[in-house]
Amino acid sequence: MAGTRPTILVVGDDGDERTAIAVVLRDAGFAVVAAQDRSACHALTRKRFVAAVIALPDHAGVEFHRRLSRRQPGLPALIVIEPAAIRFIDAEDDTLVTRPLDPRELLGRVFELVLRRDGGASPDHSHAAERGIAAARLACLDGRHSDAAGRQAAD
Repeated sequence: MAGTRPTILVVGDDGDERTAIAVVLRDAGFAVVAAQDRSACHALTRKRFVAAVIALPDHAGVEFHRRLSRRQPGLPALIVIEPAAIRFIDAEDDTLVTRPLDPRELLGRVFELVLRRDGGASPDHSHAAERGIAAARLACLDGRHSDAAGRQAAD
């Protein structure tokens, strides 16, 4: 079944951040290929991805996105960026997410990219089921977060 899951490419120089992103996506039911810049370019020649999360420093993320678009046209990507740098980036607002990463926001944005990409395609029920399960997991995370915030406010 793992071979049928939608695969997300995660690119980043910081191993801890790359791993954290990959864990969030895997826990949501996606298959993940996590790599540094050069390894990610090589992965693009071997596999098709449904989306990418690019967490490179400064303008390197935008530059990598341009290269990615040439290698796999139409691949939706989410670029992780520092809040101070967002005004210098010429990218669509829906392709950017700022650090520090909120796992729920990251997952929600990735779902938006994947669902938007699949919007015109015929439905694949195995992928739809996995997305439904992941959406339920996301709702549970939101519920736990709300419960924890409520308990802290009560204390």
